[in-house]
Amino acid sequence: MLDTREVLALPQIGEPVLTAYLDTDPANPRNQGRKGPATWLRSEARRLVAAWGPSEREACLAQAERVAEYLMDRRGGGSKGLVVFAGPRTWRLLPLQVRVEEEIYWGEPALGQLLWLLDEHQPCGIVVVSRGGARFFRYRMGEIEEDAARPLQLDTSQWRKITRVMGPGDEKDIFERRLAANHQRFYESVATETQRWSERERLEPVLLLGDTKAVAQVQAALPEAFAARVLSSERNITCERASEIVAVAEPLIQQWKRERERADVQRLLEQRTRPDVVTGFEATLNALQEGRVRELIAMRDLRGRVRACPSCGWVERGGPAECPQCGHERPVQSPRAVLPQLAQARGVPVEIVAGPAAEELERGAGGLAAWLRAA
Repeated sequence: MLDTREVLALPQIGEPVLTAYLDTDPANPRNQGRKGPATWLRSEARRLVAAWGPSEREACLAQAERVAEYLMDRRGGGSKGLVVFAGPRTWRLLPLQVRVEEEIYWGEPALGQLLWLLDEHQPCGIVVVSRGGARFFRYRMGEIEEDAARPLQLDTSQWRKITRVMGPGDEKDIFERRLAANHQRFYESVATETQRWSERERLEPVLLLGDTKAVAQVQAALPEAFAARVLSSERNITCERASEIVAVAEPLIQQWKRERERADVQRLLEQRTRPDVVTGFEATLNALQEGRVRELIAMRDLRGRVRACPSCGWVERGGPAECPQCGHERPVQSPRAVLPQLAQARGVPVEIVAGPAAEELERGAGGLAAWLRAA
């Protein structure tokens, strides 16, 4: 499962590489045939190098052709998106189960869109609970993995012995109360471990699935402050395979996220006149570069193009090709390629919103806004 640390280690590659973000979703009619995204890649690579010198042009086109040939032989890969880093001594493939915006770059690894996707798809927790055990799963970007170090099982090793010596009447009632007490202690231990695990792994939200009675008992044992970050299904679910868990969990998690995002956007827009709030693309971008932003909120499909200076790092929407700060030539890029790295360099958390929240943020703030640091 991809994480931010893995992405931030990519600049250590140490040689010019072709970075390609590719739509490989089998549901896209373009990807039904053998050529798939290879045709797009070859065309974009030729456009990218049109004004370059022979040496750099040939190096870039050689890697583009290498990737294109791989794509043509890769039919049936199954991922929705693919990120490739290709160089003379480099070949890194990152298949993703989320859609990407197709882009290519040459030079240092272009990490902007990967960081954007990681901001958009924050890690979640899923706990599958039964009356006899609990399994813990991390979920992010359409991928799920079980935490093998953290299954919990109800200890029933002594139950059969006790059952054999118990007789009818009061003794049986005592035994049943003891079993109920054991179950309750188990559910409380699951609740405690769920909170510890979520906070240690920074998982939000946490979804409880499984036996409805067991889920209700675990949820009731959660501390009130933490319970606000936990949701559950009202269905009695017996999930064994990871694919079954994802099929149930994905719509519930997405609904929770959309509701949370809309509440966050509405709270910010209602307080836009406060001195610690900035709205609008240019004003927010400038505040971010000046180090005044505490938390950034952006719509997922943020439109427009920006010019980012590779020398001094200054970014602005529009403007001349020549950087007003240092005079270096600035290429045109998408905000998704630039904003995450600006935020990452300044330690600013980013919330990417979609659906109704994105629509409200676009209407009220041009798709970009922020909470500012205390003066």
